[in-house]
Amino acid sequence: MNGIVHVVKNPGSVQSINNVGSGLSDDGFGFQVKYILDTNLQRDVDIDTSENTLTFKISGDTENEQITFVLPPKLIENPNSVWVDGEMSDFQTDTTTGTKLIIPIEPHSKEIKIMGTHVIPEFGFFALGILSIGLISTVFLIRSKFSLV
Repeated sequence: MNGIVHVVKNPGSVQSINNVGSGLSDDGFGFQVKYILDTNLQRDVDIDTSENTLTFKISGDTENEQITFVLPPKLIENPNSVWVDGEMSDFQTDTTTGTKLIIPIEPHSKEIKIMGTHVIPEFGFFALGILSIGLISTVFLIRSKFSLV
């Protein structure tokens, strides 16, 4: 029997950032992003819906050569580009359980930006409901004004 053993430094444990995009999600609770790293990510995740990006900031130095993310598909669809500290980076994707990204990083990396085809719907169910009520109210008021004249 033959095999290959890969010895790696401590990959860290599975950690999570809760309530990512809580102000933008339909339920108001946001999403949970899981990651594996030997240091922490900052809890504030920058979500840019116009560029379809999520930006994560690393709190401290790492001894790892990669970070692993598990991103909910409703948070970001089809991640297709990754930048580490402003430079485009290669990455591996696995979509068996959510969207799993394995991204190579340097020990002093500070920022990871992930771009997808879509980030959190701009018009969720709640926003669409408010828009509908506004339109119906406007039509009703205009109709009632013209019927009085």
